[in-house]
Amino acid sequence: MSKKSKFFRVAVAGATTDGRIIEASWIQQMAKNYNQNTYTALGNIEHIRGFTPSSEFGNYAKVIALKAQEDEVAGQKKWCLYAQLEAFDNLIELHSKKQKLFNSIEVNPSFADSNEAYLIGIAFTDTPASLGTQIMEFASKNPDANPFTSKKLHKDNLFTAASEAELEFEEDTTSLFSQVLDWLKPQQEQQKHKNNGQFKDVADSLEAIAKTFGENTTELKNLKTSYSDLQTKHSNLEKSFNELVTKLGGEPNSGTPPAPENTGNFSEQIDC
Repeated sequence: MSKKSKFFRVAVAGATTDGRIIEASWIQQMAKNYNQNTYTALGNIEHIRGFTPSSEFGNYAKVIALKAQEDEVAGQKKWCLYAQLEAFDNLIELHSKKQKLFNSIEVNPSFADSNEAYLIGIAFTDTPASLGTQIMEFASKNPDANPFTSKKLHKDNLFTAASEAELEFEEDTTSLFSQVLDWLKPQQEQQKHKNNGQFKDVADSLEAIAKTFGENTTELKNLKTSYSDLQTKHSNLEKSFNELVTKLGGEPNSGTPPAPENTGNFSEQIDC
């Protein structure tokens, strides 16, 4: 799994190359112009580009970004080029074994007829800076025996003397996040069991409430039915009573007949 590196210094203005000196303007132009969509600089071993996927001289990294800044080098302010890489597994493995700890960049001083410098590639090597400088000087004085000619992507390109690559990787946030998740999982499981128990208690309580509410609803419904029946009976009784009153009010009075008229002759009324 590839890793993103922190920015590290890959070139210093004034450094020796094969007969030329890295100019400060080149440093600034490489930082300004670098774009993966234009041309992606890749990392290899000893500036050797392999042709087969299984080759040990395949790609070891991809340059993601460049930046330029002024550093104090040997007591002098100099423009320096910093690179950020996407390091592939093979480079990470070499780095962990303390192999190929130095880097050298390939520069095109006039990329694609732009008249400005561009970073073409970066190589990882075991050659220390002092020995690299000596080799560069030899190559510049003996162009016919220049060991770098066949390695250049373009004849006008140049290689810098190797400098130590202080390669450090950014924190793997994905891995850190996974570790946090792994730590949280037991806590989540424990909380889940606790929550499940609490949820069951709540569910049981709700079920009991629903059951009680259902029973009360049934009783209320029965009371409502009984009340309705009583209302019906009361209405029927009221109706019957009213009908009876109406009927009695319309009939003649059949009470005691009236007493005979008193004529004053009481004896005539007595049958002896």
